[in-house]
Amino acid sequence: MRIKSIAEHEAKGPVKIEYDRLIENFGMVPNVTKVFSIHPGIFQLHNDMYRKIMVESSLLPKPIKQLIAVLVSVADCCDYCLIWHSRFLMHLGVDDELIDTLRQDFHRAPVDDKTMALLEFADAVARNSAQLSDGPVNSLKKHGFSDEEILEATTLVGYMSFVTRVVNALGVEIEPSQADRRSS
Repeated sequence: MRIKSIAEHEAKGPVKIEYDRLIENFGMVPNVTKVFSIHPGIFQLHNDMYRKIMVESSLLPKPIKQLIAVLVSVADCCDYCLIWHSRFLMHLGVDDELIDTLRQDFHRAPVDDKTMALLEFADAVARNSAQLSDGPVNSLKKHGFSDEEILEATTLVGYMSFVTRVVNALGVEIEPSQADRRSS
């Protein structure tokens, strides 16, 4: 990591509380959490955004959220996020073949038309949101997505783009315990 961060044994207050929660849930503190640890306001903001967008129950199911997270990680060339979100997909029961296809060419992914429309939208937002026309949003609506679901998907792409930029710019490295789980 290109900046300092707070180690587990140095953590106090809200950072210690969050670190302890992560250790209980994951057996470790991911480096993506540590990178925010030296700035209390941003640390809290990031943790709140992650929980609200990625963890809490919402209109989009967790596997769909993780598919989008993998797609954005690919678009933003973020190996760290790609490894973590691929692992989350595997934990949710998504097979390696689908994950590999997402990583190589999501257009070939064996998903239904509705999910493909959402993936195409997410990819377009991740790669060039300034050039997005009404077409992708209208396609989502034709596939039955509500405005609230479209907003949620767009927010998820924006959140992932934020994280991938922080991770890439600050050289956040994959944890040794995750590196050996890397899939090709």
